[in-house]
Amino acid sequence: MRAALAATCPRAVCFSPTRAPVVRGFCGRPPGRRGRRLDRLVDWNLQLTCAESESERNRIYAAQAEQLRLALDGTRLAPDQAELAEELLRNGAWLVVHRDAVVEADRFDGLADRLLQLARAAEAAGNHKRMNRLIRQYSCLLESGIDLNMERAAALKTLDFEHQRKLERLALSDADHMRQLAALLETTPDASRKEIQRALGIHGKHAKKPMRAKHPRRAAEAKARPDAKQE
Repeated sequence: MRAALAATCPRAVCFSPTRAPVVRGFCGRPPGRRGRRLDRLVDWNLQLTCAESESERNRIYAAQAEQLRLALDGTRLAPDQAELAEELLRNGAWLVVHRDAVVEADRFDGLADRLLQLARAAEAAGNHKRMNRLIRQYSCLLESGIDLNMERAAALKTLDFEHQRKLERLALSDADHMRQLAALLETTPDASRKEIQRALGIHGKHAKKPMRAKHPRRAAEAKARPDAKQE
């Protein structure tokens, strides 16, 4: 059912293990080809991470990768935007051959950080239209890229040391991003604050405390104790 819906709908359909499906189109449709190119790349990455199976990811990748590559080659972007676009293309290719909720959340966090840096630069330059578009894309990655995979990770019974460290870094990054958004809100004119407030609202609604998933060996030791609760 999920695969059929995703196949017939051109929008990203994200099925969270604890929430109702999140159905969205591209992250807004700002005027101009340049904005749409980045929106399509962001949405493509979210479709890939939302896919429930390896075959579904392969189908989504095969259906759009070449078109996105050609479209990007035919669009002149500013250097910082071109670098981000290439990173989104590489991340899409990575998602096809890897399936790891913690690592995916970590990679989307890195992309979100790049978008937030670009948004701050746009605000400093007085380009609030571009800032709003970048913050909108940031919110898409936060809600349907980072949070979704954090929920998947929370469903795991055990995490190894490296994955636990990544989750701790994600918690620190989340707090840092909230501080940056709050600072941005202070310097942005009232008419351009809506997207920043929305991003802060997503952080507040979906913020997670650092996960305390058990290390596999410790989980086994706990299960072996006589007083351990049976699942």
